[in-house]
Amino acid sequence: MISIALVGYGYWGPNVARQLYNNPEINFPIICDKRKERLDAARKIYIEQVKYLLDYNEILNNKNIDAVALAVETSAHFQLAKQALAAGKHIYIEKPFTSTVAEAIELKSLAEKAKRIIHIDHIMMYHPFIQKIKEWYDSGEIGNIVYFDASRMNLGQIKEDVNAMWDLAIHDLSILDYLFNPGYPDSLYAIGHKSINKSEVTTFLLLKYNNFIANIKSNWFSPVKERKLIIAGTKKMVVYDDVSIVEKLKIYDSGLIPKVDNSDYNTYAVKTRTGDVLSPDIKESDALYNSINHFVECIKNKTSSLSNPDQGIRLLKILEEADKQL
Repeated sequence: MISIALVGYGYWGPNVARQLYNNPEINFPIICDKRKERLDAARKIYIEQVKYLLDYNEILNNKNIDAVALAVETSAHFQLAKQALAAGKHIYIEKPFTSTVAEAIELKSLAEKAKRIIHIDHIMMYHPFIQKIKEWYDSGEIGNIVYFDASRMNLGQIKEDVNAMWDLAIHDLSILDYLFNPGYPDSLYAIGHKSINKSEVTTFLLLKYNNFIANIKSNWFSPVKERKLIIAGTKKMVVYDDVSIVEKLKIYDSGLIPKVDNSDYNTYAVKTRTGDVLSPDIKESDALYNSINHFVECIKNKTSSLSNPDQGIRLLKILEEADKQL
């Protein structure tokens, strides 16, 4: 079994703890947090089944711990991960990978020298519906991508150390990277608004690639929660609505009809076609569990994660460039 200690039991930490605990391949011996009240909250759930620590150094010095799961604020990622690598630990780390590209590059280098695995929890890559979309795309069923439109908004959680784009758009950037592997965009444009916080609570990110465009909206200040993705291909179109109770994923056999003659009307108008709509029967599974399980398999098999430092660096380069425009 792989022994993984959790560092951070704040907003996301309880979810990570639950999936570490539920995985039969994992020994989950320690929860660490610098705030005692958070450890007290964890103790009410796990009682004496795990050890509760305020001091991170106790994990670093414990040779029985194979890996650490970092569920802390982004600003703390680099230093904690650097210490863990120096101690010979594998790393599971929340998104975004680090606060800067330079930090990410350094962690990648340290992990390679230590022969340790870094797995970034770009959680949507491990969602069964996103994996289905990739299956459709890789098989050619969707065709060439025309545009990618993502909307991710809700009321809170408003963070202090990152803006809405770094917190929310990172999900959609990881989906885009995973599905299409498009590389760095030819151009990008970003705007945002701070309004009630020192960082932007609303952002719009537009990416132009060689053959398609991507529009990503991120918003912490919305009366409704929305997690929607629309992908238009030359053959078919896909809509994924994560908030919907039923039929979260649909593929539309709709698109454009190529011109077949040179009559006056067809010179200026493109005909469209509307076909069947399919909502596939997909066995649901927990994306966070899948992500953690992938991390465990990578450690066992000594293989690189799908959401590895290289991917993290690619996405951070986009976010850093977008930040300059904000």
